[in-house]
Amino acid sequence: MKFIFTCISVLIACSSLAQNLSVTGKVVDSLQQPIEYANVVALDPETKSIVSFSISNTEGKFKLQLIEGKEYTLKVSFVGYKTFEQNFTPSQEMSENIMIQLAFAPEYLNEVQVVQEMPVMMSGDTLIYKAEAFTDGRERKLEDVIGKLPGMEIDENGEVSVQGEKVNKVLVDGKQFFDGDTKMATKNIPANAVDKIQVLKDYNEVAPMNGMRGEDNLALNIQLKADKKNILFGDLTAGLGPDTRYLGHANLFYYSPKLNLNLIADANNIGDRAFTIQDYFRFNGGLANFTANSGTDINISNESLGFLMADKENARDLSTQLGAFNFTYNPSKKWNHTGFTIASHSNNEFGSKSVRTYLREGVDNTELLVSRLNASNQSGLLKYSSTYTPNINTHIQYAAFGKINTLESVNNRISQFTASENIITELDRQYSYSIDQQLMAYHTIDEKNILSLETNFKHNLQSPEFNVASQDNLFPNLLNMDADSMYQLFQNKEIKSNHLLGEANYYRILTKKNHLNFSAGFNYLKQTMTSALRSSEGEISSEVPNQKFYNNLNYQLGNVYSGISLKSKLGNFTIKPGVFFHHYNLSNFQSEFLAEQQINLILPSFYGKWELSSTQSLSFRYTTKAEFADIQKLAEGIVLTDYNGLFNGNRFLENGIYHSGNINYNYFNFFAGMNMYANLSLVSKMNDFGNQISFEGMERINNVVNLEQVNESFQSQLGVDKKFHLFRVNASANFNGYKNYSYVNESLNRNQSFNQDYKAAIQTTFYKQVKVEAGYHFQLNSYESDLADNSFVNQKPYVKLDWNLLKNFDFTSDYYYNAYINQGTNTSSTYKIWNATLRYRKESEPWDFSISAYNLLDTKGVRRDSFNENLISTYEYFIQKRYFMLAIKYDL
Repeated sequence: MKFIFTCISVLIACSSLAQNLSVTGKVVDSLQQPIEYANVVALDPETKSIVSFSISNTEGKFKLQLIEGKEYTLKVSFVGYKTFEQNFTPSQEMSENIMIQLAFAPEYLNEVQVVQEMPVMMSGDTLIYKAEAFTDGRERKLEDVIGKLPGMEIDENGEVSVQGEKVNKVLVDGKQFFDGDTKMATKNIPANAVDKIQVLKDYNEVAPMNGMRGEDNLALNIQLKADKKNILFGDLTAGLGPDTRYLGHANLFYYSPKLNLNLIADANNIGDRAFTIQDYFRFNGGLANFTANSGTDINISNESLGFLMADKENARDLSTQLGAFNFTYNPSKKWNHTGFTIASHSNNEFGSKSVRTYLREGVDNTELLVSRLNASNQSGLLKYSSTYTPNINTHIQYAAFGKINTLESVNNRISQFTASENIITELDRQYSYSIDQQLMAYHTIDEKNILSLETNFKHNLQSPEFNVASQDNLFPNLLNMDADSMYQLFQNKEIKSNHLLGEANYYRILTKKNHLNFSAGFNYLKQTMTSALRSSEGEISSEVPNQKFYNNLNYQLGNVYSGISLKSKLGNFTIKPGVFFHHYNLSNFQSEFLAEQQINLILPSFYGKWELSSTQSLSFRYTTKAEFADIQKLAEGIVLTDYNGLFNGNRFLENGIYHSGNINYNYFNFFAGMNMYANLSLVSKMNDFGNQISFEGMERINNVVNLEQVNESFQSQLGVDKKFHLFRVNASANFNGYKNYSYVNESLNRNQSFNQDYKAAIQTTFYKQVKVEAGYHFQLNSYESDLADNSFVNQKPYVKLDWNLLKNFDFTSDYYYNAYINQGTNTSSTYKIWNATLRYRKESEPWDFSISAYNLLDTKGVRRDSFNENLISTYEYFIQKRYFMLAIKYDL
């Protein structure tokens, strides 16, 4: 804390040495009416480079940060008006209320040159940035360009926000790049290829559906420079370091009017994840979930989600390989073909020590666990779609998306519980694949009537295996295993799912601002599951005689529904109330017993948005959903989930009803240089699925039941970004918590969690060469139940430096300090991470040389914590040791 405050004080003191003025004014037309989105720039009269830039707000106001007494060229432009240009020298007497009047010139409306000269312009609902007006040539990837654009933010995962609203898709020259995935675009597209960036509001690639669904959808269109078209461009990177460290990366791009090709390849063992397992689960291939708003949610479990996610801060060793290819082909104006394939492989090594406190009554409830885990992951994604648009009124699209994933881990553990020690080996294998096909058709009959038809078929197979070998007897009260050697259990499962969905919509346009939407659809799910447990005593393997450890069941869920909604725009207000009528048929056959159920439900929804101004909005969304369990929660046969954990489902589970509300506020002010957002989400779950946990010593059996109590959760975010003279300050606060219930040894247990996450940072640049960012990150995670009460505190101050040395050298460094406290056990730890890179690149040359160092202080491990209704855990993960890397990059 003292370190961060000292840095901030020094930066503020240094800034006061410069004689900066805030020059304010107003842009109006000949009728003295304010002009919004006018570009106001101050140029250096000699170099013609932009020194300060502003965009007029709804009142026509602008603000420039300039040095008193220095001469500038003031230039103001807006499409359809003559450009104002005049030299001036700012002073205290003339720094406020400068009035600039632009003369209307309709002959300029079609001149491309005007658009090219303006750093930012507004064309209808499209906001356009000229990239070179905000960059200095040192940017490497698209993410570096986006981070410098006013009103835009990008996080470390490549997710982009514009004026506080999340970007859903990224296009390149109007065509999807890896199906619009923002991370693949921001992390790989070269910065020197970017000409303009367009912000497309209410984006919909289906022309007949523009404005029909009423959903906020934001997209970026990256326009390439003219010299990057019809040629192959990109970059190649290769690096080596001691201890056989290596890095190889390639980005290759080809763009032409009819054919676009993109190739990304990466291989390294330094922990840089070009494509993570989180990306694999997040990547849905772009197949639209058109039934999402109807109110039915089927929670299909994914076995692979239980695998530990690898990154630099929890893996001791991490090597990855990636190959990705994307194409778009337009043989004619009517046909469009696009697709991609992504293949990735990783090998990870984890090491950890943890203290686990089991939430049960009794003195002996703490376990010390040492783990060494090796994990490998192989995954593949394949997508193809074809679109036929014979005219502007008709849109037909077919898409197919496939995923395949193989995960394997070997975990060697030493468990100390009470006075005993147990040696455990776990082998976990997960194999899964899915095929998803979709056919969609949209047609505008006339200006008053629109039809749509959407169908989707999904096939999924999961085949997980879990084997555990233990020095001690496993589950002695359920399994009669008696041997002098290692005890072993082999659990296998196979789950097949077929999911068919369809929905038809008729839109009746009442007026330009009002329309009705009539919907009818069906949702059919069929699942089968088999599982068995085998045991081994010594070298003899046999099936467990207890029939409670077997599953063979069939589950079907049928749903037909209809609904109606009204979308209406009343001035600055947009509302969309709706209601859906559902009929469900459920059948569950297992153990020679058939259970059937029929349910009728009415599920309402509401969406509203208040556009206070073009840069300020407040939206509200309320939905009601019926949540249904998938086959794994219904299977009553016991399944082995951990070396000390078992699970069995409940065939008589009923559906839950979830009420959720979301309020979202966004505000952006070019004049004040401020971006602010706030949102709040509340979820109330009635008849929810809850755990019924039975402990015996350290071993536990989890069952699932419908709860009479209401489970509740909330999530809230607040954020502000403000520019001052030489500084940019941003701060955010995230809050999330829940209150849910579970049964522990037949006693009702209330679990409450409240997590607080605060971030603050300040950035400044000295002499246009040294960029410094200092920040502070504070986390407080609290957990309370009838059996435990604990809190964890993390404090993370950091400093980042980007220094343009001499002319061709660039030095970057980041330093993180972490102080961790477990308040329940009164234990604490600290660790520090310091990374640095020195890069050399001569202007106008394609070569780039760098030397990098990671973990210069050779930190051995980091702390983490987690909690749920079963246990509270505090981990220490061992991380990669210090390494160095020499890399060479070549721009094609």
